[in-house]
Amino acid sequence: MKKMKKSTAFIVWVSFFLLVFVLAVKAFGQDIEICYEENAQVELAVYGGTRVLIDVYNPDYLIAPVTSNDILLTSHFHDDHFKKAFADGFIGKKLQMEEGELKTSDVNVKAIVGSHVTSLPPAKIGSNYIFIIDMANMRIVHFGDQEPESLTTEQLDSLGKVDIAIMLFDVDTTNKYYNMMDKLKPALIIPTHLRGGAAKYSAQKWTSYWLEDKVLVLTKDILPDQTSFLFMGMFARGYGKLLKLQQWKPSR
Repeated sequence: MKKMKKSTAFIVWVSFFLLVFVLAVKAFGQDIEICYEENAQVELAVYGGTRVLIDVYNPDYLIAPVTSNDILLTSHFHDDHFKKAFADGFIGKKLQMEEGELKTSDVNVKAIVGSHVTSLPPAKIGSNYIFIIDMANMRIVHFGDQEPESLTTEQLDSLGKVDIAIMLFDVDTTNKYYNMMDKLKPALIIPTHLRGGAAKYSAQKWTSYWLEDKVLVLTKDILPDQTSFLFMGMFARGYGKLLKLQQWKPSR
């Protein structure tokens, strides 16, 4: 009888520690994969789980075929962010230039209304949508082609604590993109539509890296402590060499 009680107690303790371990891995150690495919086309995926496709203009760049478990998000309908035939035939869930929320077991998505960047203010409300994506205990915000100066305090507050910002960095004579990032203070910035002048200034302003691989694998515990800038995509190596940047090799 005593042996049985000891055995039962041992099983209970082992089960408890396994549960704690699984919950800890789920909360802090779950991998996500990020792939930047030029313009603002991005893939986000929880390892072994949901994949989120954003602003797909060239499906040939996707790293795997579409499945019914995928989510498609479209910030606006410009040709460099949207391919109608692909979107029409998409077999998963989608939000296309609209407010709303989508949830799966491992991903939460919220779309809020924004305004497309413009050189002639005011920006038109509803011409761009911002996606707030929670996955693997991280908050990723994809801004599409958002006009920074049209964001209200209420909109900025609704973004919460941003871990990764995926943001347009175009020609900027007013520092509006940088001012916006200074307010948000994300751990990591992944630029889209990046121009040479913006690349140089960003590398001077923030600790900057370039990624050799096509896919970035992240867990929350390896995010930088201070805002950092990561060059991804086909021009990452060129910018990395030109600007003498460190190669992204995070340690756990």
